[in-house]
Amino acid sequence: MINVYFWTARSLEQTDSNFYPLLLLGGIDDVTICGLLAKKQDRYTSPQIQNELLQTMAPSEIIIASSIRDARYITIMADEMTDASNREQVVECFRWVGSDFEDFVGFHKVDKVNADMLAAVIKDVDLHNCRGQCYDGAAKMARSRTGTATQLHHVEERAICTHCYGHALNLAVADVVKQSKVIRDVLDTVGEINKLLKYSPRRDSLFEQLKSSVSPGTVGFRTRCPTQWTVIASCATLIISELFSLLWDKVSGMQEKLQIDQAMLPRRHKAPRQFEVGDGQGTFTETVEDYFRAEYYVVIDAALACIRQRLNQPGYQTYHCLENLLASALNGTDYQQDLNFIADFYGDDIDKVLH
Repeated sequence: MINVYFWTARSLEQTDSNFYPLLLLGGIDDVTICGLLAKKQDRYTSPQIQNELLQTMAPSEIIIASSIRDARYITIMADEMTDASNREQVVECFRWVGSDFEDFVGFHKVDKVNADMLAAVIKDVDLHNCRGQCYDGAAKMARSRTGTATQLHHVEERAICTHCYGHALNLAVADVVKQSKVIRDVLDTVGEINKLLKYSPRRDSLFEQLKSSVSPGTVGFRTRCPTQWTVIASCATLIISELFSLLWDKVSGMQEKLQIDQAMLPRRHKAPRQFEVGDGQGTFTETVEDYFRAEYYVVIDAALACIRQRLNQPGYQTYHCLENLLASALNGTDYQQDLNFIADFYGDDIDKVLH
């Protein structure tokens, strides 16, 4: 599930919301959309236009609800957000077995966002046909005893809860940043520069003029939202796609081109006396490249550990067995163990034929 934030109070610019990338995605198949986005005015992307589009879509909700009731199996996806009027809204979507694959049902205004309120909103449908749940990893959703997923699981045990993998990946990245002082300091510096520019129209205008004269065609600063991992990913592609040596050479070249001072080794500090063991000397890196190489591998190790921790979810075993069952059946290999597990879990959903 992708957290879709339209043009809300969270965004400083329309291009920073997820609505704009969705329009670009639609423009791949419809050049008219790209033509509208290229205009400076009359682009039909204002919050008022978005509300009119939602009102136009509202009558189709009745047809969707009827189709969902007739579907045998469904998956529930929900997320909470704050709209531009500072009101809490619950976004509800369904995936269901039938001619369509996924449908947006609507927004539900709630007075407060807690596990009981969210569960009450979702329980309007027949949960006995629910075989999947997909939310973010917030405590009100995923709490083991009183969370929304747990309350729905008590009604239907086969409704497997999955923490949105996109959101889980974003949290894994956040965990890595917390463990690396170098990355944390860099992002803090970038954030402060971003505030310096974006919160002052005068400075932002001067920056745009400078960028146009010095380096036209570059993207410039983008607002970094901690919950929109698609925006963050565009700034981190270089780090994850190239080896350290290539990354170091590229950064060094950019450093010389932009006439930035050479990086220096941090000051050497002795360990506190209570942590000293023996009379040996401390180990320090001799070059700046070796220092950042060590930090690079620390970040890689932390990233792998955080990804495993965040993506290793309780329902993963069931999905893993389903995948193995399909792959083994197609390849003609033994799938009896996976079939037994799936048949025992889903019960009368599956007709198990033993040969």
